[in-house]
Amino acid sequence: MSANLFYLAAIERFQSGDSRAARLAARAGLEIEPENGQLHQILGLAEYHLENLSAAVFHIEYASTSVRLDVGPQLALADAYLKFGRVPAADAIYRFLAETGRCPTPLLAEVARGLGRIGADDTALKVCQRLTRLRPGWHSGWYAVAYYLGRLGRPTCEVLEPLRSAFELSPETIHYRISLTLAYASLDRPTEAGDLVATIDPTAVRCRCQCRELMELCERLDRPELAFGFHERLERND
Repeated sequence: MSANLFYLAAIERFQSGDSRAARLAARAGLEIEPENGQLHQILGLAEYHLENLSAAVFHIEYASTSVRLDVGPQLALADAYLKFGRVPAADAIYRFLAETGRCPTPLLAEVARGLGRIGADDTALKVCQRLTRLRPGWHSGWYAVAYYLGRLGRPTCEVLEPLRSAFELSPETIHYRISLTLAYASLDRPTEAGDLVATIDPTAVRCRCQCRELMELCERLDRPELAFGFHERLERND
C-alpha cells in the first residue's frame, strides 16, 4: 500500500471513532513516507484523542512545518498547550481561529471555550455573538453570550435578553431556568421571578449558593412553601 492509502485509511478510522486503528494506519504510512505532513497531522489528532498529549504535540507541530493544519488539529494543539502551561502559544491559536472565516461554525463554540480558559472573555463574547447570528436557534450560543457578558461585568439588564433567548429555546434546561429566575430577581421584577421559581424542582439545583438565593427569593416573595423546599435541599449533603 502507498502512504496515501494509509492516510485515507487513517482518516476513515478516525472519523468512525476508532483512534487506535487510525494511529496504526498513520504509523504504517509514516514507515513509507516518514516526512508526510498529512500523516503526522492525523497521527497527532489520534494521539490527542487517546490522551497522549506529548505525542500529539510532536506530530501536529511536525505537520505544521509542511502542511496547512486543519482546524481540528489546531484546536487539539491549543488544548494540549494549555494543559502543558504554554498559555501564549494556545492564545495565539485561539485568537487566530477567532478571526472571521478561520473556523467552521460547528467548531466556534470550542474556540470560545478556549478563549474563556485563557481569560480572553471579550474575544470569546464576540465569537459567541457571531455564533448566535449564524445559528440563532442554538440555545447554548445564547447562554454563552449571557455568560461572557456576566464575566465582563456587564449589567444584568444587558445579560437578560440572551439569557431569555436561551431559556425560550430550551426551557427544560435547568440552569437556564435558574439563571433567568435570579436575573429577574436582581432586576426587581418579582412577578417574572415568582412565576419561574415556582417551576424549579429544588432537588434539581446542584449549586448550594444558587439554592440559597432561590430560598431567599421565595422568602421575599412570601412563598414559604417554596422556600421550605429549597431549605430542605440545602440540608442535604448530596
